[in-house]
Amino acid sequence: EYDCVSHSYTMALQSLVSPLALLSCERQCASFCSSFVILPNAIPQTAKKLESLWDDTVTELIATTPLCRKGMNDALTGELETAVNCFIMLWVHKKVMKSLISFQESIDSRIRQTVTNPATAELIDVRKDLLCPFALSCAELYKLNVCESPMDMMVCLHNTSKFIVDDIQNSCASGVGNLSTQSTDSDRFVLTTDDILSITLLLMTRVDIQHPTAFLLFMKHFTFSRTLHTKYGFFVATYEACVNWFESQTQGTAPPTPSLDARSFQISSSFFQKKPRQPQPPLLAAPSAKPSQRHRNIPSDASAPGTTSTSVTGTVPLTIDLEPSPKQQQQKRSLSFLDKY
Repeated sequence: EYDCVSHSYTMALQSLVSPLALLSCERQCASFCSSFVILPNAIPQTAKKLESLWDDTVTELIATTPLCRKGMNDALTGELETAVNCFIMLWVHKKVMKSLISFQESIDSRIRQTVTNPATAELIDVRKDLLCPFALSCAELYKLNVCESPMDMMVCLHNTSKFIVDDIQNSCASGVGNLSTQSTDSDRFVLTTDDILSITLLLMTRVDIQHPTAFLLFMKHFTFSRTLHTKYGFFVATYEACVNWFESQTQGTAPPTPSLDARSFQISSSFFQKKPRQPQPPLLAAPSAKPSQRHRNIPSDASAPGTTSTSVTGTVPLTIDLEPSPKQQQQKRSLSFLDKY
């Protein structure tokens, strides 16, 4: 079982707007599922069709919902866009995933054969002092098989990396790990991006991910909001690097160890921790979405409110969500279901 973030978003959206406001979107989703034909070489076109529906729905909700019309700003617009993205993808999940799985069946079959080959794990260069059972991480990564939306998959990948840190710290605290307890102190213990990458590769040899490339396409093509431009995009990039490495292994062309452009960015355990919150009513606050330039006059290159950019050597800045401002916390309604992640 897993916490379905998309279901939480959908319920919040349905409580925020009238049933009639979503009726047109539901009818078009139903029509898409019953009559639209997804072709193997037309995945981007399929995503574009659903993105157009998403864009029109958000615009209509902003125009027809009193609460949205009165108090919309960059942050709330992004939250609404993410909620609608989840709403649509839950509707069409079965049809889209069935097609992606069928199209990628041959590649995924070869990757799974490579992943389950004991010789593959020996090629993965994980720092010896970081090795441990990774029980929590494996259990979390396995949930990727049952996620129903791109948002759920990205949360799953984020949580997997969080549990990697937890597993190492817990193993050292119990005397199982290879690092000293002092080394895993929450203020000192850091993992580089290459550490996260190599450990994720190792986890994928231990976990049966049923459709690795189909899941990747699902996240990359059917995320219409700006979520890929937040910290979740980093974890999707890590997963993509792992999938590409295993795919190269099936062709005998993979390097001994993959690398995320030789990044020097380091991840500490505090990266996954949030400060205690004061009690507040249910909100509409999720990762900010990329606004549509066609309908909503919001700068697409601006960082989302409540975020900061951490520079990574030789790469574009990595956006990491921080605590919302007091003003954002006082919003009467907001989607804050990702706060616990």
